[in-house]
Amino acid sequence: MTELRTILPGALKEILRKHLAWLNDDPEGEKANLRHANLRHANLRHADLSYADLDMSVFPLWCGSLGIKVDIRLSAQIAYHFCRFETDDEEVKAAQQAIKTLANKFHRIGNDVEEIP
Repeated sequence: MTELRTILPGALKEILRKHLAWLNDDPEGEKANLRHANLRHANLRHADLSYADLDMSVFPLWCGSLGIKVDIRLSAQIAYHFCRFETDDEEVKAAQQAIKTLANKFHRIGNDVEEIP
């Protein structure tokens, strides 16, 4: 298994700045490569992560990730993982059913995931 990369706050800020420039077709911009990045404590609040490579990264599930902008790939990937949770809670099961169509779009994007029945 590949080790997670640690990205210091200043470097992350620069990656996000360049990514935003890339999204705006600025020749100085660069698509964000956050593959295998440990973002657990990163403050991504209001960052635009559309089309960024976040595969195999540790995504923050705290207030530092609120308000980020994402594309369908990341949305479907997060929905897919949520739908694969095993639960006895009927409210969670209903939520999983409600987003199953979105979650299965990740199945069509990824190459090692199964469609959710």
